[in-house]
Amino acid sequence: MRHRFHNLSLFIATLAMMVLIVAPGPAQAGDETEYLAQWERLDHQRASLMQQLEELEGEHQEFVDTIENLKAQHARGDVSRRVLEEHLRE
Repeated sequence: MRHRFHNLSLFIATLAMMVLIVAPGPAQAGDETEYLAQWERLDHQRASLMQQLEELEGEHQEFVDTIENLKAQHARGDVSRRVLEEHLRE
């Protein structure tokens, strides 16, 4: 899970650097249309990445809830340590 968040954050940082590197200089005739198209493409990519991030955050919260539930079950004696460790490894 941590690996997926790391990859996504690395991708977002790389995308941001690419935008800064290719940032436009003084505008020339007709460049505005290309810049607008590029902006729309990047905005679409950003929206897609934000949706992925929300999905990953939801998945992460599910894992946290499951782990907390298992820990509570173990504390009550409902689940053995071996079962708890098996679930945590999954």
